[in-house]
Amino acid sequence: MLCSMDKGRIIGMKQTGLSGHEISRQTGYDRKTIRRVWEEYCALSAQLDKPCADLKAVQAAMTEEAKYPRRQGVRRVFTPELEARLVEIVEEEQRKKRRLGNGDKQKLTNTQIHEQLEEEGFVCSRALINSELARLRRKQKEVYIRQSYEPGDRLEYDFGKVDLLTPKSPTINQYSN
Repeated sequence: MLCSMDKGRIIGMKQTGLSGHEISRQTGYDRKTIRRVWEEYCALSAQLDKPCADLKAVQAAMTEEAKYPRRQGVRRVFTPELEARLVEIVEEEQRKKRRLGNGDKQKLTNTQIHEQLEEEGFVCSRALINSELARLRRKQKEVYIRQSYEPGDRLEYDFGKVDLLTPKSPTINQYSN
């Protein structure tokens, strides 16, 4: 991807008189890209010479990053009906896991789920089912935030016996639940 620094480098090399082929060899960019950058620079420079030119707009156009078109694909196979059925299957599996415990070996595999969906009339690939099941099964990871306290700022205990020494009396005060 061509950034503004590389654009400036290409323009500077071209202004020193290097050929497009030589610049391509040194930078690794295609000669067509170098020609496009140079022609764009020349067109914008010509706009700067006009008396009614918007300097800020031209300068912004000179320094902006290249924008490449992104293709927005339409998911024809993964329909809302298929997604709802997958969610239903995953919820069934979670209920079964809660009922039978963690050591249960009766969990459906992705291949079995794919075959079940095909029997129900859904047309989809196994790779699609694998990726969507991974997305649905992904759990939020537990976050651990390390905290530090000054001595005496915080007290925690597990419902047992706690021995406290107070500065006023040298004896031990005992508290228990």
